Amino acid sequence: MSKYANLRFEDFKRTDNTNLITTNFVRDDGGIITPDTSHNWSAKVTDMKDGKFAGTYPVTISGDDISVSSKDMTRLATGTYGFEVWEEYNGQRVIYPSAGFIQFRIHRNASDKLEPVQETVDITDVINELHKAGLNVVIDKVNILDPSSQPSVTSEIKDGKNHLIFNLPRGQQGQRGFQGPAGKAFHIQQTFPTIDAMNASKGAGFEDGDFALIASNVQDPDNAKMYVWTGEKFNYMGDLSGAQGIQGPVGPSPTMNVVSVTASAPGSQPSVTYTKRDGGYDVSYVLPRGERGDNWTEDDKKEILNETKKYVDDATKVLSIVSAGLPFCWQQRVYNTPLNNLIQEGFYYGTGLTFSNKPRDVQRSDKLKVIVLNPTGDDATQFCLVNGILWKRDNCNNSWTDWKKLGESN
Repeated sequence: MSKYANLRFEDFKRTDNTNLITTNFVRDDGGIITPDTSHNWSAKVTDMKDGKFAGTYPVTISGDDISVSSKDMTRLATGTYGFEVWEEYNGQRVIYPSAGFIQFRIHRNASDKLEPVQETVDITDVINELHKAGLNVVIDKVNILDPSSQPSVTSEIKDGKNHLIFNLPRGQQGQRGFQGPAGKAFHIQQTFPTIDAMNASKGAGFEDGDFALIASNVQDPDNAKMYVWTGEKFNYMGDLSGAQGIQGPVGPSPTMNVVSVTASAPGSQPSVTYTKRDGGYDVSYVLPRGERGDNWTEDDKKEILNETKKYVDDATKVLSIVSAGLPFCWQQRVYNTPLNNLIQEGFYYGTGLTFSNKPRDVQRSDKLKVIVLNPTGDDATQFCLVNGILWKRDNCNNSWTDWKKLGESN
């Protein structure tokens, strides 16, 4: 039980804004109650004449004293009022005094004699009174105006009814309320294997607002359900099993280790196999062999000899060697056989891929026809026909000269 004591300034005149109604509260044992300023405090005012609620007003706290200012109640009409003080925190409420009200009186001021004060009335009461009077009132609209605007009502009789439009100013912004206590950071106070085990705990070790989590297994439909303790029971908040987790750090790049390369039949499809291992993959390739290239024909031999006759000054030398029946090793080679340093006499096929020191402007995929002359067995001469152009180079003391462009075929 609590009661009030030491009430000061319980009377003031209407619109007076300088007085404080100050009191403090004592327990049954006579000890004074010191208000906790971290809690929310307010004054609830009622009209003692008719018992109607007259509003909520701020209070100030100084030591053991609690005060309500007259400046916050200038809109109240003259009369006798009573108030009680509410203390609220963590979902709890204490009302002082435990019984009755702290009464104060608002007296009429001098101007009230010239201009009567109209008491605050409820708009619903006005409408009910009008209905009782048989005016059949219909409210079409309520317009909210700026606080400084004047209120007004427009009336229109239509279809046997009185249609009203209210134009009402918005109230002045009230004073800033007391700052509430800081909220708790998110924290799972305790986990339980089942909901029954959680409820059986009866919130032991929990404070109002603490969280609990059901942690069982993924087959349990109650797994990952979160609850909050209200001070009396656990309330269900949500299921965290479908919530997306926090993204982890980027892992290291995987390594690729080639373990085998197997040749398959020409024309078959290539394939690659990845085998996962710690930190990367083992890779096995199966690649088809290339098709066998074409062999030299007599027409091929004649073609390159004819090109040699056109563009090489010493073409007669080439012809004399062939016609004289000198030992001439006709090597028939498939494409992609290395040709770079051949000094053995003969005719050869190849591609630009086979020459590391090929003639300029020759691409890796270009097809070549090559003739090698080496009548002495020491110094060789290479002729290369590619893309209709004939080139020549010589080998002297195991060193090749640069390619020389001899001419183009028509």
